[in-house]
Formats: sequence, C-alpha cells, structure tokens
Amino acid sequence: MNDGARTVRLRYATNGAYRTTIRVPFSAELSRASIHGVDATPLLNSSATVDFSSVICVGRACDGAEAVLVVNVDATPTDWLVLGQYLGAPEVAAELIAARPVYATAAHNGDIALTLGAVQPASTQQ
Repeated sequence: MNDGARTVRLRYATNGAYRTTIRVPFSAELSRASIHGVDATPLLNSSATVDFSSVICVGRACDGAEAVLVVNVDATPTDWLVLGQYLGAPEVAAELIAARPVYATAAHNGDIALTLGAVQPASTQQ
C-alpha cells in the first residue's frame, strides 16, 4: 500500500480456458493493471450500462501468469468476477446445437462454454 493505493497480486489457473477475464467493479477504483509484467491497464471510463473494468488474458501463456492490479486502498470489499472461456460447447449442449435452425450460425468465436467465479481480493491482506 502506498499513496492511497493497494496492490493486489493474482495468479491465473486457467484450467484450459483460452480466454480469462477479471471483471473489477468501478467501486474498487482500478488504476493500473499488468499481466506477466505487460501493461494491461483497461480504459477507465464509465457509462450507464457498464460498472466494471475488464482485465483480459488470452492464450496458453495465461496459465500461471501473475496479474498485478492497483486499486484504491479505501475501496469497499466487493466481489470481482472471474470468467473462463472455452472453445466449443460441452456435451450437454449437443441437443441444443442439433435443434439450431439451418439458417443460424454461431457468431464470433463459435460455440463456447463459460465458467464464472467470484473472488474478493480487496478484503484480504497482501
């Protein structure tokens, strides 16, 4: 902690996800971020529909990577969401995919599976 800032260090355990996102609420006042020592500071703006900043890591190099995030030391502890994105749909979705109309196509990265978790790093000691 220094100058009203708190440094939070997180280590990615991607479990095979090709894309991992940490969603930090604006209330944490995220001011800087890095992954593997590379600047990952998000655009710090707000709108009526968005109340978080996203720090995103893509690829196999994310597994085991350290994320360093700097937040306001006085921020109220709150959940940060962690999302893992996997290419391809799980087996349980096979019926849904088979029922897809012939004119429907998967967009962007195709069918995917998501995992979602929550952490409260701002409430723990460094």
